[in-house]
Amino acid sequence: MTVIAMWAHPRAVSTAFLRMMAERGDVTVVHEPLVPLTDHGEVSVPGPDGSTVVLRSPASRRPTSRCWARSGTG
Repeated sequence: MTVIAMWAHPRAVSTAFLRMMAERGDVTVVHEPLVPLTDHGEVSVPGPDGSTVVLRSPASRRPTSRCWARSGTG
């Protein structure tokens, strides 16, 4: 199985490339798999046999909470 990994800067043509590869139908596209892994501690990705594999980060590295709300009133 050949694995192709692609990283690009924001606002690049990477989204167009990703959509083109997904439309081909003969490849599996996994878009930003590290975001759920870092935010939730686990991510589901396609396995080599077509099944789904759940990857989990070590419990010691899992974030306990995140707060994006502003503190204060002004």
